[in-house]
Amino acid sequence: MSGRGAASLDDALDQFAVTDDVLKHLARIERVLSLPLGHAVLMGVPGTGKKTLARFAAWMIGATVFQVRSHASYTAQDFANDIRNVLRQAGIYHRKMVVIFDESNDLDSAFLEMMNSILACGDVPGLFEGEEKAALLKEVQENQKRSTAIETHDEALYSQFLDGVRENLHVIFSIPIIRQETNTNIDLRSEVSHAKDLASRSPALYNRCIVDWFGDWDSETLESIADLKLEVSRGEERQIVVNSAVRMHTIAREHFRRLSDNSTVATPRHFLEFIEQLNRIALEKAQSIQQGAARLKEGLQKTATSRYCSR
Repeated sequence: MSGRGAASLDDALDQFAVTDDVLKHLARIERVLSLPLGHAVLMGVPGTGKKTLARFAAWMIGATVFQVRSHASYTAQDFANDIRNVLRQAGIYHRKMVVIFDESNDLDSAFLEMMNSILACGDVPGLFEGEEKAALLKEVQENQKRSTAIETHDEALYSQFLDGVRENLHVIFSIPIIRQETNTNIDLRSEVSHAKDLASRSPALYNRCIVDWFGDWDSETLESIADLKLEVSRGEERQIVVNSAVRMHTIAREHFRRLSDNSTVATPRHFLEFIEQLNRIALEKAQSIQQGAARLKEGLQKTATSRYCSR
C-alpha cells in the first residue's frame, strides 16, 4: 500500500494547467469535501486529472490523503487494518482524511462491503471488536480530556467516535469511462472497472456520493496543457508546435470516433503521452545536432591546424 501521507501543494498540482474547466471541477470537489459525509465519484475520460484535482482539493481543506493502490498480495485484512488507522485519525484526533480509490484498484466484494458501510453510515460492523474496540474507546476517552464534556459509557464513546468519522472522513472514487460517440449511439465503456457492476455491488457509491463527470478536453485546455508541458522551441516557433500538437490530437480523436467498431479512442492521457514523445524526440535531435556541431567544429579546427603546420 502506498500513497499515504499529507497532501502537499507541489504534489497535488502535478503541473496541470489552470483553465475554466479545471477550476469548475476543483470548486465542486472542494465543496463536497467541505461537507460532513461529503463523498464523491469522479467519473470520466482517462487522463483528465481526476486524482490530481482530488489531491489538490484535499490540500485546500488541509486534509491528509490516503490513496488505495491494491496489488496481488494485498488482502482484505490488509485493507481492514489500513481503514482502522484512517478511522482512528478521523474519529479520535479529528484530522481531516481523504481516501482515494483510483482506477487501478481491482476491488473484490469484501473491499466494497467495507466501503459501502463507511459511505452509508461512517462505520464498518465488526471492524473493531474485543481488545481492539477496548483500546479504541480508551483512546477516545483520553482524547476527551481536552474537552469540557466527558463521556464514560462505551456506547456514548463509540457514538462520539463515529461522529468524528462522519465529520472528518471523505472518500473519493476515480472511475475511468470512455465516452465514444458515433452516428447511431453513445457507448460508455470502463477502462478498468465496470461502473455498472460496481454500482450494483456498492449501492452507496452512487446514492451517498456526488458524481462529477469529467468530459474530454476542449481545444483551449489542450493548448494550455501543451504550452505547459512542451520543453521545445521558443517564441513564434513554439506556438506553431503547440497548435500542431493540438491539431494532430484533434484529427486522431475525430478519426477514431468515425470507426464503426469503437475499438480505439484518443483520450487526454494519449495526448499527454504524445507531448512526452515530442519532448523525447526533440531532446534526442538536439543532442544529435550538438554532437554533429561539435564534430564539425573539431574537424574545422584540425583542418586549420594542418594548413598552418604545412606552411
